[in-house]
This record gives sequence, C-alpha cells and structure tokens, in this order.
Amino acid sequence: MESILSMRAEASEWLALRKQVNQWEKAWPTSEAQERRILEAIRKGRTWMFHAVRGHPCATVTLCDEDGAGFWRRTVDDEPAVYVHRLIVRREFHGRALGARILDWAAERGSRRGMKWMRIDIWRGNPGLEEYYVRQGFAKAGDIPQRVLDELGMPDYPSTVLMQRAVRCRSGPRVSAYGGCAGSR
Repeated sequence: MESILSMRAEASEWLALRKQVNQWEKAWPTSEAQERRILEAIRKGRTWMFHAVRGHPCATVTLCDEDGAGFWRRTVDDEPAVYVHRLIVRREFHGRALGARILDWAAERGSRRGMKWMRIDIWRGNPGLEEYYVRQGFAKAGDIPQRVLDELGMPDYPSTVLMQRAVRCRSGPRVSAYGGCAGSR
C-alpha cells in the first residue's frame, strides 16, 4: 500500500505544479477511507503492480468487474465491464506509453472475461486527463449527476466524468504484471 500512496502523492504534486490541477491533493473522503479502499482492493486481488527491470514498482492499477459504487448503472447502463481505478505511472517512466500498455492489458483481461467495456470515472476539472483517455480510445459517456451522488451519499465525490471504450485491444508492446502488492497471483 505504501508504494501506491507514494505514487499517488508523486502524481498529485506533479499535477499541481505542472498542470495547476488539484487532483488527489487530499484523500477522498478521508485518508482512512482511502486506505481502506486500497487495502480491500489488494486483499481481493484487484490491484496490480508493474515493475521495472530494477524491480521497484513503476505503475499500478486496480481493476474491478462490477460497478461497485453504482455510478454507471444509475447514469448510463449496467453492461458487463471492467472498471479501472487508480491507474498511476511514476513520473520517471513518463513518455514510454506505459499507461497505454496497461490499459490494453486491462482490456485484454476484460475481453477474456466476457466484458464489453472498459470504464473509468475521472477527475472533473482535469481536461488533460480527459484528453489522455480520448487518445487511448475512450469516449465520454456522461457525467455523474449530482442527484446520483446525493442518493449514494457521496455529494462531494470528485471523479464525476464517465469514460469508456470497447475492450478491444490496440496494437503495441505488452506488459506483464504481478497481482496484489506482494507479487502474488
């Protein structure tokens, strides 16, 4: 979990300095709740760490087979999808298309499991992030309406832009991953 929190803090600092975006500036809704979500995803085998040749983590992603919070089924639909959370690439690996390759890897996993879509909810107020996902083949599917956030008891949830792409894979180099933070799976 420490590696994930470290990558998240590094990404937050970079976004604030380079993009003037306050994404991940503070944990949502609290540090304790964030840590519980991360630990639960690790325990359930949903979190993957990607390692560089030198062996330290260079990226992470969490993948789920269900719309856990209920954003999609209340806003768009409930079709089979793999849901992407916390895709983070360390800055030292920027420019190597690692994020794109991880997304293709996730799409391939979703396709093998019979999923139709790969979906993500992204930070509102970060147009560069939305542009990045469009370049990766995603399209905006909508925004989570405030009434849905209120119904779910999450009125201040910051990642309200819904994006999706078909699980089809794009061409490019493959990546390998070790599941969980301990390298199991």
